[in-house]
Amino acid sequence: MPSTRHLSLALAACALFATASRAKADSMSFDLDQTKTPTTFAAGDGVAQAVFATSTVEVTSFGFFLDQTGGGDVNFFVYDATTDSLLMAPTAVAAPSGAKAWTYLDGLTFDAIAGDTYYFGVFGDASMTVGLNPTTALYADGLDIPATGPSSLDFTGDTPGTPLDGALNADGISTTDVGLRIYDPPPPAPEPSSLILLGTGILGAAGAMRRRATR
Repeated sequence: MPSTRHLSLALAACALFATASRAKADSMSFDLDQTKTPTTFAAGDGVAQAVFATSTVEVTSFGFFLDQTGGGDVNFFVYDATTDSLLMAPTAVAAPSGAKAWTYLDGLTFDAIAGDTYYFGVFGDASMTVGLNPTTALYADGLDIPATGPSSLDFTGDTPGTPLDGALNADGISTTDVGLRIYDPPPPAPEPSSLILLGTGILGAAGAMRRRATR
């Protein structure tokens, strides 16, 4: 019957909303995506992308578009350019082989402090290919590319090396920027009382539809 179908749809919508609201998924706050010509680095060598914190942001995950010959591990690290120190020691992440893919280090809890510049970097245990020359960019929630200084550096292990200065491509992004994604915590889920009110409203609307259908 139409009334039963309407009620079922309303209940399903309420359940889906409640489930989605409870889901814990990080929010992307920095994205240099759709990279063109990837660049290959020898074992032990790597690259890092500069990121400026316009406000303090809790970083929970970051990743690069890469692969490594034969698989194995690559090493993610964060270098604090403001204090000239290694903020996060190299941490091994399993690398894809044969086809580049977004590869992430999850479970982080460090803060990027407002006003500081950081280099998010990676180097491989073997020959590693990393996506450079992005075609799209998104900077939100307190993170941006620095207005001055090199936007990317090459590294030997976690030791800073030569600035990678490139011209802007057709998309207005430096050809040496690294394919990088950074995530931070999601907005807080709605309070249970808000979900109850929403559910009550949906059920009330479903009841009204049922009464109309039975007249």
